[in-house]
Amino acid sequence: MVEIIVQKKKDVLVAEKLYSILPNTHKSYITKEKLQLLVRICLINALPVPHISGLGLYPIVVLLDHGCKENCHYECVGERLILTAITPIVKDQGLTLNFLKSYLPKARRQQEIKALYQYSCNCDLCLSVDAKDETRAFVCKKCPYTSEDDCGIVCPKGLGNNATDWSCQKCGEAPKNDIFNEYIKLEESTKDSDPVTLKVNDLIKGKIFHPYHYIIYRALEQRVNLLFNVRPASCEKFLSWILAANARVLIPNHPERANFVDLLGQVRRLNGDGKGAAKAYDSAAIMTEKFSSKNSPQLALARQRAVNPEKVEVTLWYPIKDL
Repeated sequence: MVEIIVQKKKDVLVAEKLYSILPNTHKSYITKEKLQLLVRICLINALPVPHISGLGLYPIVVLLDHGCKENCHYECVGERLILTAITPIVKDQGLTLNFLKSYLPKARRQQEIKALYQYSCNCDLCLSVDAKDETRAFVCKKCPYTSEDDCGIVCPKGLGNNATDWSCQKCGEAPKNDIFNEYIKLEESTKDSDPVTLKVNDLIKGKIFHPYHYIIYRALEQRVNLLFNVRPASCEKFLSWILAANARVLIPNHPERANFVDLLGQVRRLNGDGKGAAKAYDSAAIMTEKFSSKNSPQLALARQRAVNPEKVEVTLWYPIKDL
């Protein structure tokens, strides 16, 4: 809900600024409320254009639907927008982009798409009542716990409103009601917290939240952003969890995964692991080829990093998707 409130406040501020600079003769044709509505319509249909740190309206692309597991990726090259399929698309299948952050649970996706875009998502992932929501990952209390990487992971199907909707992916057991209530209570108390203030280590060591949980995932992204140059050894562990979590919910060659793999290469460089960095850059380039056009600046950069990893200038290229 925090993201929704912030976005709506931005809409109001933009509309008020535009209204303040309108000539008085124009103000007789449009009210501040109508201008705010027009701003909302434009922002709903606009796409981020990274190289100008702005937004662009593309008449054909605005016809694409939202899909929580999109089948297309776009990239801006100059004033052109290039759309590339990232999964096989069959005849009569609609083209989709994900307008939300990729790693969100089903209930939150439905809430945000409705509030921000006045749209009800009808993608296969949302319509399925049996699809596992792997973004809500908890530690199984019944399975032996060796480490975060070797334990049972419990997640729900559908909206997970009942304990019977949840099961461990290792032992197959559903949590008891008291444990289920503990999961829900912890989610409710932390879901709208500022990721920077979350005590991630305490939450993970409590053996309730798993690092793959979307609330922990969101906080780990922030830690990587803040500690990139200060504690690269910690960031490499954070990135390993982020990539493992992404592997559960994103297709193998998803653009977001390629960004994080590239970032892993930079972190390894800072840790003095030249071979590990080269391997990460090479993987990022291979992944980038799967979703980029031939003239893609992002692909050219990825290939350059893969060919000359020792010459890569380590800078914080943090893949934030803020729509």
